[in-house]
Amino acid sequence: MGVEVMEPLRAIFGLTRAELLVLSHLTQGEAPKDISRKMDMSIHTVRAHLRAICMRMGVKGITGALRLSFQLIN
Repeated sequence: MGVEVMEPLRAIFGLTRAELLVLSHLTQGEAPKDISRKMDMSIHTVRAHLRAICMRMGVKGITGALRLSFQLIN
């Protein structure tokens, strides 16, 4: 999913722009390691964003965040 399509998630969960970009890359099937390269940030920063995304969305892991994202957008 593109970032524009996912913008409502930003409002619903209070995601930052960077968190939304990371989540967008995840919905396209990219691994955290690839996301860190594409976004020019360390893998530790990507993992921190992933933890923040899960916390804000109230889910336990990446799979939960992806599932909820797809449910709300589709």
